[in-house]
Amino acid sequence: FNDKNGSATTELNAWGGNGIIQIGDGTTSTGQYCGASKEIMGHELTHNVISATTKLEYLNESGAVNEALADFFGVAITANRAANDYASDFIGDDVGWNLRNMNNPPDRGQPDSYANYVSVPATSDSGGVHTNSGIINKAHTLLVKGGKFGLINVPRVGLERVEQILWASMRFKSYPEKATMEEFANGVLSICGVTDGFNRLFGDTSYAATCSAFRRAYRAVGVLPFSFAEMEL
Repeated sequence: FNDKNGSATTELNAWGGNGIIQIGDGTTSTGQYCGASKEIMGHELTHNVISATTKLEYLNESGAVNEALADFFGVAITANRAANDYASDFIGDDVGWNLRNMNNPPDRGQPDSYANYVSVPATSDSGGVHTNSGIINKAHTLLVKGGKFGLINVPRVGLERVEQILWASMRFKSYPEKATMEEFANGVLSICGVTDGFNRLFGDTSYAATCSAFRRAYRAVGVLPFSFAEMEL
C-alpha cells in the first residue's frame, strides 16, 4: 500500500529504494497480502540499504545484482539459523507466494548461468533485472548449500558467512555502481580477501577456504572465467 499520495494499488507487488517502500494491496493464493511477508519486506528494505551503500544502478546487469542481493537478504530473514541455511528455497513463500526459486531459478523462468543471460531492452523490466538475478541467486545458493554445478564443485560455506561477506561488500562498496556481474564477483572476492587478511591476524585462516568457495561459485555460474584447475568430471 502506498499512502504517500492517499492512494492504494491493487497489484500483488511491492517496490523499494531511495528511502521508500510501496506495497500493493493484492492478495496471494492463500489470501495474504505480500506486505505480510517478512521475506518480501526484507527484500524491499535491502533495496533501500543498497541505495544508501553500493548505489547499484537498477538497470541491466547491475540491476540484476541489485535484485539478487535483495532476494538473498530477504530469504535470510526467515532462515533456519540452526541449520545455517534458508528455511525454504523460495522467496515469498511465507505468504504462499513462491515468487523466485533461489536454488533452481529455471523453475520460475530465470537463468541460472551467465551463458543463458537474457538480453532485453532497458524499457522492459529495467533490462531484465527480475529475470537475470537468478544467475547470482544460484551462485550464492551454491555457497549456502554446497554442491556441484556444471563441472565445478562448490564447498558449503553456510548462510551466515555468505551474509557476512556480501554485507561487507555492500558496506565498503567494493564494486562500481554500474557493475557487470563479473565486476560484482571480483569486488566480492576483493572484500573476502581483505577479510581473510584481517582474520589471519587473530589466527583464523578459515576465510581462505571461504574465498576459494566464492570464486568457485561465481565460476560455476559463468560470471567469472572458467578454470580447468577447478573442473571435476
